[in-house]
Amino acid sequence: MTYQCTILTAASGKRLTKRYRDPRQKPDDYDAGYLFTAQELEFDTLARFAEALECLQPNQCLIRGAVKADARADVEAGCEVRRLAYDDEDGPAAFEAVDRNWIVLDADKTDAPFDERCVESCITAWRQSLPPEVRGAESAFFLSASSHLSPHVRGKLLVSLTKPLSNADAEAWASAHGFDGSVCRTVQPNYFAAPIFDGCEDPLKGFRGAFWHQGPPATLVPPPPKGGTGARTTTLAKREAIPAQGEVLSARAIALADAIQDRWLEGGRVEGNAWLHLAGWCLGKGWKKGELAALLEQLDADEPEPRKVVEHRHILGNARAIEGPGGAREWLGDSFAAVDAIIGHDPTMAAWADRRADRFRSPLE
Repeated sequence: MTYQCTILTAASGKRLTKRYRDPRQKPDDYDAGYLFTAQELEFDTLARFAEALECLQPNQCLIRGAVKADARADVEAGCEVRRLAYDDEDGPAAFEAVDRNWIVLDADKTDAPFDERCVESCITAWRQSLPPEVRGAESAFFLSASSHLSPHVRGKLLVSLTKPLSNADAEAWASAHGFDGSVCRTVQPNYFAAPIFDGCEDPLKGFRGAFWHQGPPATLVPPPPKGGTGARTTTLAKREAIPAQGEVLSARAIALADAIQDRWLEGGRVEGNAWLHLAGWCLGKGWKKGELAALLEQLDADEPEPRKVVEHRHILGNARAIEGPGGAREWLGDSFAAVDAIIGHDPTMAAWADRRADRFRSPLE
């Protein structure tokens, strides 16, 4: 059995990992840009695949997708490409969905205790809580870049599979078992590069490599779509996570839509990862998904492509609360300060938002 993957590399000096200037303080956010070179790799064992991930540089990440045939010549020549799986008016996409005989299970939130003094035993104990399909499977676990700040086990588990899974089936299985299924999408970054500790020492130095577990490949059976037992389709998989529409826009949502409207439609597209982070940032500040669904309705009111509207809502359905802006910071550019004030509900900005809301207030309020 062989394992194929795609590695993206951002420009030198860009980061696809966290940088700490103090190991006990909040790190600098990712700073990757949107252009990458790509390399397709093949390994004859999962162990060699895991070893390659251990060696990823701070400006590199893993994606599930493959390079499209019509983009291969440019990619092999070292040209930079955008991280897109769908063509848009700015040009063709360079990547496409493929079935893979491996899955990355992103365990960002667990109940398993974590202690820097006994890292391996904590991971071993966490493994016993995994679904039986993957508990004893051939796999490699990598600690999260922020594991040293968490009282619980956090990280990514690379698992060998008996047969290739589609993106939709991999995401459905992961989400159904409490993992972040979004990392199973075509061009969603999987961050494996070790964090940077600038002027300070990593509290988990020596533990950033793979924690290996021998075993047979896992057989994963995706859950049936809700409301039936038939075959899962990509459309059904997306609909499961879409929040309800028709919510009334709050003053904050109206102000936020105003603040990012131009950026949202710039170039006729929105970066999926930026929207995922923006939604997660709002959720982390106490926003409700219904409110974000209403915001999204306003933002997508002028979106000409129905496919993108569905994609944006699917991303929202899978968004989880995060502590900061993540990849949305760079995407927002000059709008960041205004958005930061609105999301954090700065009193001055809140008063401004309330005044703005008078022009847009729904009769349902």
